[in-house]
Amino acid sequence: MCCDRPMASEGCEANKYHVSENPHYDHLAGFVSTKRSSRSKHKTGVFALDCEMCLTSDGTSCTRVTVIDEHRNQIYDSLVKPETPVLDYITR
Repeated sequence: MCCDRPMASEGCEANKYHVSENPHYDHLAGFVSTKRSSRSKHKTGVFALDCEMCLTSDGTSCTRVTVIDEHRNQIYDSLVKPETPVLDYITR
């Protein structure tokens, strides 16, 4: 749940919907680990990916993508415009 309130209650804080009531969360189940390749010719490293999400009229959508390397250098940073209207930027 997105807060400690019961699912049947009104939405969190100033929002009228509970984020966990969104039917679009079904796609978050079933992740698997990436297999290592012994044939890779590229240098490997550690990268962190962060996606900021919002709630739109079509479910959850990405609004920003950031990638940093193992030395905390920013590799990529981009804002993403959702295709449907934003209901909540989930900034709290």
